Amino acid sequence: MEVVITGRRLEVTPALRHFVEDRAKKLEKNMGMATQAAFVLRVEKYRHLAEVSVHVNGLLLQAREESEEMYASINRAVGKVFKQFRKYREKITRRRSRPVEEDGWAEEHPVLPPYSARRVAAPPLTLAEALRRMTAQSDDLLVFSDPSTRQIAILRRQGNGQLELLQPVD
Repeated sequence: MEVVITGRRLEVTPALRHFVEDRAKKLEKNMGMATQAAFVLRVEKYRHLAEVSVHVNGLLLQAREESEEMYASINRAVGKVFKQFRKYREKITRRRSRPVEEDGWAEEHPVLPPYSARRVAAPPLTLAEALRRMTAQSDDLLVFSDPSTRQIAILRRQGNGQLELLQPVD
């Protein structure tokens, strides 16, 4: 994050610069998305003014504070910027978690669980032939066309090893 420190009617001492850079690091740590922070420090008679401007994710947060001591003014201004950022973040969070209005579309269009599809050939087999083929192979499913009924039937191996015949209802 870029930190700009400007002193008006005030010499920015190394100690003051270090203090401001420390506060800027805390801003960057807590905000994460901050790109630039500008500190304008000014003295007018007995008033010490600190103005802080922080660019965060396209948003400009500004705070101005005055007191009888410069370090206190900087701390209060940074605190105000934190408060503004918290308020902004909560507003975004509330907006994202807003419940969707029910218009009946979800009931008409249910969300399907993920599945895979494949096309299989259904050879014409009698039930006896299908049973022999299932016992000879290790597949759990056999789709076949029953020549006597001219319908598709499914022979399925259950979890306990037994075979189950599935036929369509007329």
